[in-house]
Amino acid sequence: MQASDDKSWERFIDKVMQEAEPEKLTGDFTENVLGALDAIENAPLVSGYKAPISRMTWLVLGVVFAGVLVWSSLGSTSLQWGWTSRLSTYLDIGSLFEELTLPALEYTSLYSIGLFALFVLLQLVYMKRLFDRRFGLEG
Repeated sequence: MQASDDKSWERFIDKVMQEAEPEKLTGDFTENVLGALDAIENAPLVSGYKAPISRMTWLVLGVVFAGVLVWSSLGSTSLQWGWTSRLSTYLDIGSLFEELTLPALEYTSLYSIGLFALFVLLQLVYMKRLFDRRFGLEG
């Protein structure tokens, strides 16, 4: 039974293939395809790369950051934590770090470093979202 079904399908397919005619192409088919390819090649780029934060903005942020650092180092405010002196009365850990000296940072220096770190963090988050959208990685 299986062999007769296979033969009938084979005859049916042969008959359909003999009756089928190849498609007729228009005379200017090749010209249309090549014209479309030329149009694609000659088309200008839709958009080039544009930095999310411009050079001028980075320059201004750098100048402000440098200015705040210079101002804070020349200023008279200093960073003194009250709890460190009280802690040293309970724990004598000063002898462990006698050779290690850390520079005394001004409040404004700490604020400027913190703001710079915040801007870098925001830049990374913005760039990640931009690349996720561009490469279709959004979930």
